[in-house]
Amino acid sequence: MDNTQKTDIDSATSTMQKSSSLWYHRDFAMTGVAIVLVGATVLVLRAYLPRWVFGGHNPVNWLWPVTIFASYVVLGLVALISVRAIDIWFNRRTIVPLWRPIVVGTVAIVMATGTTTGIMIAPLSRLILGRDPSLIGMWTLSSVLATTAYICFLLNRASVAQREQAFRLQLEAGLLGTALAEAELSTLEAQIEPHFLFNTLAHVKRQYRINAAAADQMLAALIDYLDRALPALKRTDWTLGDELDLIQVYLEILTQRFGARFRFSISAFDKDRTICLPALTVVTLVENAIRHGLGPKSGSGFVSIHAESENAVLVIEVCDDGVGLRQSSGSGLGLASIRARLQLTFGDMAVLKVEPRHPDGVRSSIRIPTAVCHANVTQTELVISQ
Repeated sequence: MDNTQKTDIDSATSTMQKSSSLWYHRDFAMTGVAIVLVGATVLVLRAYLPRWVFGGHNPVNWLWPVTIFASYVVLGLVALISVRAIDIWFNRRTIVPLWRPIVVGTVAIVMATGTTTGIMIAPLSRLILGRDPSLIGMWTLSSVLATTAYICFLLNRASVAQREQAFRLQLEAGLLGTALAEAELSTLEAQIEPHFLFNTLAHVKRQYRINAAAADQMLAALIDYLDRALPALKRTDWTLGDELDLIQVYLEILTQRFGARFRFSISAFDKDRTICLPALTVVTLVENAIRHGLGPKSGSGFVSIHAESENAVLVIEVCDDGVGLRQSSGSGLGLASIRARLQLTFGDMAVLKVEPRHPDGVRSSIRIPTAVCHANVTQTELVISQ
């Protein structure tokens, strides 16, 4: 993964973290205050509502509920401030288990509310009301409510952090998958290109010892082939027509080497020549047919390439009359490159098959969906035979 990809991931996750962080801090303050106010109101109503509704021998002194409400609000705000301080302190540290802020926060809440009750609520209650309310109950309820709210906030933040981590991992996995596929293809291509080059140059070298004119002709054909093949790997608009033209040049080089012992046929409709496909996929099948099929065979050999589309599917067949399938025929570098290219370009919609051909030889076929780059759409069939 390069620096640009890392920057993109960091930018995307940073944006998500800022958004969630702002929402978390705003939500923490607003929800915390709301919980304090609602909790204080509920506790006061629970204690005094029956007496307000049904009356009784002891009418309500309004100073009591107001004082109790204010006491709960103060205790709630103190608990909120204490857990916020604990939260900030833990955020400045490395990643810690969730139980640590829960334990520390609970202790901080109990101590803060207890201290506030003892040094503030109790004296003020005596001053205003003339005697203490149920301070132990008030302290217990406020501590339980504040601790419960704090735990809920911690669980919510942990969930947000997990989503952020999952988002980042998803981005990294996607970029790494693409980078890995591209790296594997680049490695395969780097190994395949020299094979074509060095193999043909060896033929030229031998030919120069026998017939310089024929060697010059073969060298010119090799240059033509390289002019077409080397830029092909970088092109994204490579078509079946480009591939077949490249195959023709390649096979003409072999024809100059083997003479009448080697024959080939290329056939395709003009309308199909505009269909896009990964460069050098069919060339590799042809090269495999010659190396593994015709190479070990004594006598003459024949290779045919036929392409035809039907029902939005292009079928390309490469057939030879060589020695047939062997153990290494379907597991070589060339076929690995084709499978990787087809998978990267078409996914599961592409199919590569290598199977025996009756009565002898091998039939290799590729089935891909037709992605037309467009040119002419005549129905004539182009057949090249030698």
